[in-house]
Amino acid sequence: MGPTQQATDQTPAMAVIEAVASVSGRRIRSRRDTDGAEHDALPPLYETIDPDALNALFDSPDAASHSAVTVTFRYCGYDVIVEGPGQVTVTERERPERET
Repeated sequence: MGPTQQATDQTPAMAVIEAVASVSGRRIRSRRDTDGAEHDALPPLYETIDPDALNALFDSPDAASHSAVTVTFRYCGYDVIVEGPGQVTVTERERPERET
């Protein structure tokens, strides 16, 4: 299992971006990135999953309703598991062995 990031004061989408940036060593893309140095920045999360929909799944004030929700997807070569607001696990995607 990979590193888990927990922070309840941020949206699940932001927790995913920060966790993948931390594990991968890549930058979080800024709207102010105009210098063309975006090759080391993470691509926008919306190219993989709808961030608003992800946030909405965990937007209930009733914490008990979150216990049954788990979202799993791939982003930037990593498997991402979101199990609650701010509870994100990121693992490097395993590559299948090649047959000889």
